[in-house]
Amino acid sequence: MRTVLMREVKTKGTDFAPRFIEWAEPFIEYTPVPQLHIDLAQAYLVTGQIHKAIKIINAGAAIYPTDNNILKVREHVYKAAN
Repeated sequence: MRTVLMREVKTKGTDFAPRFIEWAEPFIEYTPVPQLHIDLAQAYLVTGQIHKAIKIINAGAAIYPTDNNILKVREHVYKAAN
């Protein structure tokens, strides 16, 4: 799932992101790993769901406050929101 999403993010496509979101939203509830917060935030950005991207990356930062990758992506999400 992640590989296809990353390929799409790099090519600025939007076909796969909704399917990734559909898969990831319930999955993250019982497996809240840092990378999934990052990937889901990126999928939300690709689909124009800025508020959801902010919400999920902030949730990840709350759980993993010292994870540098989450903090970097949070900066990116905030820049995209402005």
